[in-house]
Formats: sequence, structure tokens, C-alpha cells
Amino acid sequence: MKEIKTILEGVYSNLELRGTIVPLFISNPGMAKSSLIYEFAREKSVNLVELITSQISPFEVSGIAIPSHQKERMVYYDFDRINDLKDGDILFFDELLNGNPVVLNACLTLIESRKTISGKPLPKIMIVAAANPQN
Repeated sequence: MKEIKTILEGVYSNLELRGTIVPLFISNPGMAKSSLIYEFAREKSVNLVELITSQISPFEVSGIAIPSHQKERMVYYDFDRINDLKDGDILFFDELLNGNPVVLNACLTLIESRKTISGKPLPKIMIVAAANPQN
């Protein structure tokens, strides 16, 4: 498990990798994946936003579109926890493979586009994920 911190440091310290690579750590439950990721964020003194994909809705990842009668069009609202991220912060998808497929799709869309539903680019954050092996 020591390799986790080495990989995190390598991706975090390189801005190009930080914006393109998403480390996904897969191991059995209880192997300290999440703890090591939290510890890494503490050592860097950055904000870590954890989204436990098995416990959230897709709107908590992507945000939501709502009709606005005043503007006569749809208005896009980004999820506040995503909106509050700043350069250097870490977005952590935990239990990534245990989520509903719709949630997983929202996660993958955010990872791929690096933009919120409103079109706002994500800051220079590191995205990291952890999962347990699937059958």
C-alpha cells in the first residue's frame, strides 16, 4: 500500500498528469486506500472532497438543469461541493465501482470533460478513485 502515496505524489506534482490521469486504486475492503488518500491530502494541506458513489445520486456529481420561467430556458446548477474546489484540491471518488450505473456515468462524464454541467472548467485539481474488486 506504500505505492499509493508514491503514485499520488507523482500525479499531484505534475500539472499535466494531474489534469489527465485519474489513479484508481482497487483492493479488498479494509486495506486503507481511503485513509492513505486522506492522509495525502492532509500532508499537502489541501481540501479533499469525497463522493462515495454507492451513496449518492448523479445530481451530486454532475449538478442539475432546472427550468427558469424568468429566463425562459433551462438553468444549470453545479453541485456545490464540486463548485467549491480550488486549484490543488483533490476530488476523491470512493467505492467507485459500487455505485448505480447512472452515478458512475456522471462520474465518468465529469472526469472526461473536466467541466461542470454549467460548462465551468474544473480548477487544476487531482481526481483520484478507490474501489473494491468486483465479482
